[in-house]
Amino acid sequence: MNARKAGTNLVLDTSVVAKWFLPEPLSPEADKILEDLRQRKSIVAAPDLVVYEFANILWQRQKKGEISTRQASAIMSDFERLPLELVPGDAIGAQALDIAGKAGCTAYDGAFIALAVELEYMLVTADQRLVRLMAGTRFAKSIVWLGDLTLPTPR
Repeated sequence: MNARKAGTNLVLDTSVVAKWFLPEPLSPEADKILEDLRQRKSIVAAPDLVVYEFANILWQRQKKGEISTRQASAIMSDFERLPLELVPGDAIGAQALDIAGKAGCTAYDGAFIALAVELEYMLVTADQRLVRLMAGTRFAKSIVWLGDLTLPTPR
């Protein structure tokens, strides 16, 4: 895949957000987005379901003994303080369903894609399967794999 340059307006899916708090492949790439977000160089949006998906990831890690209950709570608190623009599900639910039906992805993934299309932002994901699934669809231009993302360099 070729690297794609993104503007400073992004929709992030939960696979990217998790990399901010949990050591995973591509965490350094995700951290660049987080740094821009914290410095207010980027506007980052997500459907509000990102909160519950991220909480579920923390719960799963906690259940496996990878993090403690206290760590999970602290991580969730840190996440909730980030300046993310959370969009209510009822604003994009119909579009998410339509995208899922047309593209064959989950409605959850459809919500992230719908938001990116609606806002005319780039969706950044660490889910290569989703990027491959969108290839050849009208949504392909709205999604980029985190490993292929290049952010604008400051002037």
